[in-house]
Amino acid sequence: MSILSQNLLVIAVAVILGLAIFFGLRQKQSRNELKLQQLAADNGWQFERVRLPLAWGERYSTAQWRLEAMSTSAEVESGPGSSNIAMSTRWSSDRPGSPLLIGPRLGTASAGSMGEVLLQLTVQAALGAESSGVREVAVDDGEFSRRYLVLARHDAEAADLLTPALRQALLSATPTRPIIKRTAQGLTVEVVGVHIKDGEELLRLAHLGETLLTLLPQPENHQ
Repeated sequence: MSILSQNLLVIAVAVILGLAIFFGLRQKQSRNELKLQQLAADNGWQFERVRLPLAWGERYSTAQWRLEAMSTSAEVESGPGSSNIAMSTRWSSDRPGSPLLIGPRLGTASAGSMGEVLLQLTVQAALGAESSGVREVAVDDGEFSRRYLVLARHDAEAADLLTPALRQALLSATPTRPIIKRTAQGLTVEVVGVHIKDGEELLRLAHLGETLLTLLPQPENHQ
């Protein structure tokens, strides 16, 4: 066999392997999407596949809420060892109220320390102008307190919200702990850095959101 024939054979094998991998991935993606469509149908959700130039993912919705699992690519190239794709899964509902923030506890810094300053900066970044008067609410629950930080303007409202059902839903929601935020614009539950495609995790996140809706009736007026 000549050198030219050998090179052509190598190219042909590479093309065939590339096509096989491509079609294999397409079939896997199609199977995964069918599973997600079935998940939505089984639970009475609407399902929409999202395909934009720089974003892709899935959107689920009901009359009361919407859940988006998205990946977004930046237009600029990432540096070595980094990625320019941002991922997030976000449940949201039109349920406004006084400012409330529940999220993972990242440290144990006491008040007056640099940790407290960073905490206030985080609250301001998350709530914006509504961060005024928001402070940490003490929670008498060892495991929950170790894993989650609760911040609100009204202690009693936060205490009423943190039922055993909600605490359990938060503790078992997803491997990456979610962030709950309520403002005058509405209510959100977000898992940052993860594009959730696992059916069980999506169900847990939807259940967490629905649990919040039962505990947070929409007020006629809020401050």
